[in-house]
Amino acid sequence: MKQTDLARWLSVIDRISIWTARAACWLTLMMMALLLREVIGRYLLNSPSGWVNEVNQYLLCALSMLGGAYCIATDSHIRVDIFWRNYSARGQAVVELAALMFSVAFIGTICWMGWGETWLAIAENQRSMSVFALPLWPSLLAVALGTLLMLVQLIVRMIRNVLQLVTDNDQHPPVVGLLE
Repeated sequence: MKQTDLARWLSVIDRISIWTARAACWLTLMMMALLLREVIGRYLLNSPSGWVNEVNQYLLCALSMLGGAYCIATDSHIRVDIFWRNYSARGQAVVELAALMFSVAFIGTICWMGWGETWLAIAENQRSMSVFALPLWPSLLAVALGTLLMLVQLIVRMIRNVLQLVTDNDQHPPVVGLLE
């Protein structure tokens, strides 16, 4: 595979991560609308609902998990860079590769378990223990999909760091911008 083909595939994965996060942002508006409905119902109409809190918890789970790959793609995740910032671009690539290996193992485990729990929740028709007994699989599916996207994005970052080392380029690998 040529380097330009590889760069094109990596860019496609970046765009999928960004598109997914942008789509998930709409969940915030849904959460706000539900909370507004709850506040009006509770304080103005004296008619609180019991389901809004639980639905918002599901939506927050989805929002958090589906935004993870975006954070990795745009390099907007948290990093302790006291020493890292003083390294050359190649040194940073080595340090990041080591950290990414641990991240892939951790996120890979969560992804594997998430898919297993999702299938189990679907097969057994598992429901929440609230009065409304909402199905659990949508929340578990958000975890499984979110970690899968993060895992793929972590592998993309690893490939970029390997390319950084192989090409002997002393410039930082490109980070996808917010408006791309």
